[in-house]
Amino acid sequence: MRIFTSVITLLALTACSSAPPPLQYYLLDSPGIKSAENTPLKRQIRVEVLPLPEYLQQDGLVMRMADGSLHVSRQHLWAQGLQQSMPQVLVDALNHTQSGHFLIMTEPGAERAEERLVVQIRHLLIDQQQGALLNAQYWLLDKQGQVQSQGSFTDNQQLDQDGYPHAVEKLQQLLNHLAARIQTSL
Repeated sequence: MRIFTSVITLLALTACSSAPPPLQYYLLDSPGIKSAENTPLKRQIRVEVLPLPEYLQQDGLVMRMADGSLHVSRQHLWAQGLQQSMPQVLVDALNHTQSGHFLIMTEPGAERAEERLVVQIRHLLIDQQQGALLNAQYWLLDKQGQVQSQGSFTDNQQLDQDGYPHAVEKLQQLLNHLAARIQTSL
């Protein structure tokens, strides 16, 4: 009996000493994307992303479960907070066209921009049933704060593969689709 207890204790201690799963970090933006060149003739538009919902202000990637509950991953994390990376991702995607030069708030000259693009992200998550999901609203305001155009955007991308890296790619695609929709409404 003493040997049996010793073996069980040894197995329990061995299980406790195993290494936790490694942390995985993801960037929302894709390094190396080049924006279109700025020319003096382009209109300057400052991009402002309103504060994200609280559940998106966490480090972990968020998955909505089939029962509607949210699961925040402890192993799959954003390398940079979404509130900081989201404006740059949108500006990079928006600057691929010729309709204007988009700037984030921290860029030199952003405060002098004649127009503002205000974006509200309501949902940016992985859904067990719908895949990657983005829901947003946006407004283009003139210098006096008058709404020149506005729109809403909801889209999802089915996940063709398992795993968070694939889901992050789909979230990036959704943000590019949002930028394209904004471009068509300007």
